[in-house]
Amino acid sequence: MEHVLSVSEQLAVGECAVCGTDHHASIMFDLGDYAVSRCAACGLVYLSGGRSAAAERIRYQKDHFDTGYMRGFDVDEIAGEQLESTRAALACAGASLAGLPRWSPVLDIGCARGHFLNVLRCEMSERQFIGVDASRRMAEKGRAEFGLDLRGRTFETAGLPPGCFGLVTAFDVLEHVVSPAVALAKMLRLLHPRGWAVLEVPSETTVFRALARTAFLASGGRISEPLRALYHPSHLTYFTPRSLTRLLERLGAADIVVRCKEAHITRFGADRYRPLARSVIRAAVGLDRVLGTEAKLLVVFRRHSGA
Repeated sequence: MEHVLSVSEQLAVGECAVCGTDHHASIMFDLGDYAVSRCAACGLVYLSGGRSAAAERIRYQKDHFDTGYMRGFDVDEIAGEQLESTRAALACAGASLAGLPRWSPVLDIGCARGHFLNVLRCEMSERQFIGVDASRRMAEKGRAEFGLDLRGRTFETAGLPPGCFGLVTAFDVLEHVVSPAVALAKMLRLLHPRGWAVLEVPSETTVFRALARTAFLASGGRISEPLRALYHPSHLTYFTPRSLTRLLERLGAADIVVRCKEAHITRFGADRYRPLARSVIRAAVGLDRVLGTEAKLLVVFRRHSGA
């Protein structure tokens, strides 16, 4: 009988985006149609195998507010939480919205329809607000609704001037890009010498992930749905505080602060689940809060003074 190769056998582990090598990496889970690897040196977890940047961008052409997982959420509520997170991140670094370089523009990467920028605009006057998103459809809707400068393209191709932005934000973006190192280096180049970047990504070190991994391994791979929900194909990387800090330091970032926070999908969306699932979610969120291992990493950083 012909042997059918598993994903683990078909795909190379691939280079770790932080370390730049696969020497310390191995496949953690073979989920059938894709596999998940981990670098033992830095802790980064990532999907195995090569990915095309052009193919990944196609995923985000549609309007996720109409057809994606954001449908059913109160987007203004989430935008308010993002403003709260931005303030908190800057405060951790000894900075504030009021203290950003005067007249410097603000950039939101992965802006969707611009709800966050619209909320931020109410807090900061006399600035230019620019948003970029791979979905032209969402950018067009946001321009019509809010009158903001929203551009339906990637920030690498949006013609953004380097060295001038007082604030660059990117919520739930980095995990979707093929090369997070290239994206972060570009963000650093865009920053004003006294500007700050704030970004948010899923955290690898959570109670949810530990429970899903345990169930998968204990069942011999039969209980895979929780793992598939947490390690889904559209997220290419999962950082730990250590791996994200290490990558930023390698790229020349300074004054890096990483903290954990609850994900909006549990903060605002737990009621979408059945009662038993809701109870499990709330228990895990509570334990994550106690342990300081909540589901999202919120990081603030700026350019090194010599950059």
